[in-house]
Amino acid sequence: MSFIKNFYLILISLLVINCSKESDVAGDSYSSNYTSSTYTSDYTSSTTGTTASVTQYTISISAGEGGTVSTTGGTYDNGTSISITATPNEGYAFTGWDGTNMSNSTITVTINSNITLQAIFTSTSSSNDTSSDTSTDTSSDTSTDTSSDTSSDTSSDTSSNTSSDTSSDTSSDTSSDTSTDTSSDTSTDTSSSNIWSGPMVQFSKEDGVDFSQESNQDRITSNVWITRGNGGQIFNIAKENSANKTNSPTGTLWAKGNVDNIDNLTFEPFRQAVGQPKAVVGTDLVLYLVDDDIYLSVKFTSWSQGQKGGFAYQRSSE
Repeated sequence: MSFIKNFYLILISLLVINCSKESDVAGDSYSSNYTSSTYTSDYTSSTTGTTASVTQYTISISAGEGGTVSTTGGTYDNGTSISITATPNEGYAFTGWDGTNMSNSTITVTINSNITLQAIFTSTSSSNDTSSDTSTDTSSDTSTDTSSDTSSDTSSDTSSNTSSDTSSDTSSDTSSDTSTDTSSDTSTDTSSSNIWSGPMVQFSKEDGVDFSQESNQDRITSNVWITRGNGGQIFNIAKENSANKTNSPTGTLWAKGNVDNIDNLTFEPFRQAVGQPKAVVGTDLVLYLVDDDIYLSVKFTSWSQGQKGGFAYQRSSE
């Protein structure tokens, strides 16, 4: 009886031990599976991430007549900074940039959008040429004709022709030479010109509109229709299809000042007269219509930058 009892105790112990091992194996299996699942999840997450893209922009750089720039631009990553230098040719001076408010010849631009820039240069020789021509013609013609004709005629016929030759030569030569030189050398003679001093007229062209439409042109006369493309300077669409920084608007000359002092003003093409258009907003100007021989007052009230093409001014009417 004791033997049977011991046998049952041993059998029960073996069953308990066996169950315990199976429980441990199951637990280890569950733990292993859980760990593997966690690892697999992390691996999947790391392999499905996205790569951030870099935004790029284009900057275009050019030089107007009379100079050069250190670079013509290119495509750069957002936030890139580049240095640009404008260098004038001999006989020209750097006057500014079209497309930015910066005015130094060397600038640093941080690129965060598409940009178009142009260096502007102005001739420095026009004023010297004008002064030298005026002084040379006036002095040489007056002195030469008066002295040579008077002396030669007086000496050749002393007895009978002194008075007649002297008076006729002096009067005829002096008057003819003086009138010829004055008309050729003075470009702002307004004695017979038409000066418009009527009420001021407001004209404006909005940013980005079609410059070929009549409503976006200031048709001052049949010869002069002022407008502006989407960028650059104003031009005369009645005479030209686009702006030329050297001569536009064709058929016009400009000067800083007002019509009350018109005889003392120096008239030049628009860009030479004003330098940077944005810099003359609020400045008194006089516009001369060459074909119509008309002078009128102009004052710019706005000038859009950045290839927008808008501008506005006030001008006198007939």
